[in-house]
Amino acid sequence: MVNTENLTKRKLTGGRRKAYRSRRRRESKRLPKEPVVDKQVVQNRRIKGGAYRDFLVQAATINVATADNKVQKAKITAFISNQANRDYERRGIVTKGSILNTEIGKVRVTSKPSSTGSLNGVAVK
Repeated sequence: MVNTENLTKRKLTGGRRKAYRSRRRRESKRLPKEPVVDKQVVQNRRIKGGAYRDFLVQAATINVATADNKVQKAKITAFISNQANRDYERRGIVTKGSILNTEIGKVRVTSKPSSTGSLNGVAVK
């Protein structure tokens, strides 16, 4: 995916300007990672500075913080809703704020799965 910024902007008269350089590798953008509920798949990619970051492609389990301040690992049974985007809700994409059904009950996602590589949440009544 190419960066949306134009290197060759138009003049006030409408004429085209010639690009004085080509795009740098750091200027290219990537397609967004949109995790769904399925068998657990975690990938990693190189980020700026040479480090590597994990991101979630598919999620099967979630770390749930319960009301008595204990954390349990629960299996996800179904995707319920996503208030962030109607299209994400239709496609079953998990983002921060999504509601999932687990063995424990309903859980609201509190982590960003496309950038942290894990799924954390709190139990919802």
